[in-house]
Amino acid sequence: MVRVLAISAVVLALTGAHASAQTAREQIVAGYDLLHRGDSAGASRHFEALQKSAPSDLAVRYGWLMVERDRIDFDPARMAPFEKALDGIIDLAEARYGRTLFYLANAHLMRAAFRFDHDRGMWGAARDGANAKSYIDTYVKKYPEDVDAYLVLGTYNYFADVLPTLFKVLRVFLFIPGGDRVAGLKQLERATKGALFGPEATRMLMDIYTEFEGKPEDAVRLGEGLRAQYPASDEVARALAEVYAGPSLEDHARAAELYGSIAARHASETSAEGRAMRYRALFAHAAQLQESWRLDDAIAVLTGGIDSAPADPAWILPQFLLRRGNLRALLNEANAAEDARRMLKEITDPVWRKAATDQITWIDQRRASGDAARYAALIAANRLAAEGQWQEARRLYDAIRAREPQNLNVQYRLAILDLESGVADRAAGAFAQLAVNRSASTQIQSMSLLYTARLHDLAGRRAEAVRVYKQVIDRYEKERAAGLARAALLAPYRRRAPAKTEGERASLKDV
Repeated sequence: MVRVLAISAVVLALTGAHASAQTAREQIVAGYDLLHRGDSAGASRHFEALQKSAPSDLAVRYGWLMVERDRIDFDPARMAPFEKALDGIIDLAEARYGRTLFYLANAHLMRAAFRFDHDRGMWGAARDGANAKSYIDTYVKKYPEDVDAYLVLGTYNYFADVLPTLFKVLRVFLFIPGGDRVAGLKQLERATKGALFGPEATRMLMDIYTEFEGKPEDAVRLGEGLRAQYPASDEVARALAEVYAGPSLEDHARAAELYGSIAARHASETSAEGRAMRYRALFAHAAQLQESWRLDDAIAVLTGGIDSAPADPAWILPQFLLRRGNLRALLNEANAAEDARRMLKEITDPVWRKAATDQITWIDQRRASGDAARYAALIAANRLAAEGQWQEARRLYDAIRAREPQNLNVQYRLAILDLESGVADRAAGAFAQLAVNRSASTQIQSMSLLYTARLHDLAGRRAEAVRVYKQVIDRYEKERAAGLARAALLAPYRRRAPAKTEGERASLKDV
């Protein structure tokens, strides 16, 4: 769902108030401006140049860490120097202490996020989090006017309060100082005014508003404003795409457009890092097209990536082939297994070869059982429903149901159609039946129970909604529905209002 601690790392910051002179401050600001505008390579070179003349300057060293924290995801060779530098700045700040509490707190929280995100130990991450909390509390008491410091404080307070609700594995955080969701949110909102790190705080709030606070419209407002300010930033475009693709909006067309813009921006990249950025964006673009049931368009995007796939990074070609094979199988195309067979001929890595073999087996089993044909028959109606053409979609669904009255997939899709088109009572009855139908797949049962809870929320029955969300979590812990239910425990489910008029909704009941 959300890389919560990794998101925490994004807001670790320093402030111009710590620069020893105005010229030094301007140099730090210039480096961060490069980062916000999407030039991470330029920002890295900028801070590396500053370090040559000031190797012990905490502000400079922290600036380099802020740039590199995301680049390590694209180039594993950067991870060891990053980790060494992160440990080093903590040692240096601890030796100085005093006003360097700011950097000490930031570095500990950054290391907590790094340890969590890269599997370096949960307990070590928890200890770093506790240290960050202690240091930043002391610092803010001395320097309450330092707006940028509230990024760290707000991040800790907010997530330390909500994480145990979201992930059982993070119950370890019960042993560190407690957080305060309300105070943390206010602190993060205050941090958006920071001279250097307003954009970082804004991206954090976009995610929080969407995932946990039930304020998707506010997230869109912040995101579109930030994108207008930093049109060349991949991070801003990606964060905004995630808002549009989230469960409250499900505007996959806009999300696809944003991912497409990232891919286009890196179309001529020659570095391994630049190529990785482009192909990750292409992959996400295809995924959003798939969510819109535009499977042919998604295949076209993947095919473009396959035809131009470089040898480095090595994951690009096999990942794209597997996804294209998956989409072709969903369409029940005769050539669905060709991509997997190509992998077995061209790729020697055992992990990818196993994935290809498993995909061929899956394709054969779906065809033999008839599931492939039944699924493919629904795709045209699913796309019409996604586009809001509800009456046309219903006609196609009804035709399938007439042929196969026991087809649970079409019953599930009709229930979603009722929910989307505003026929809530009928949707509630269908979801209630599917949730307890033992012949239905686990996915259909779990999502039907989730939709039952959401309908309670939409009707203002919050207590009943919470009760059902907890049932989803208890019964289907490993299913996607459980993650969505945990987030819904924090704030009532909301979604955009149906576009149909009352008269049109009434007519749907008689279709």
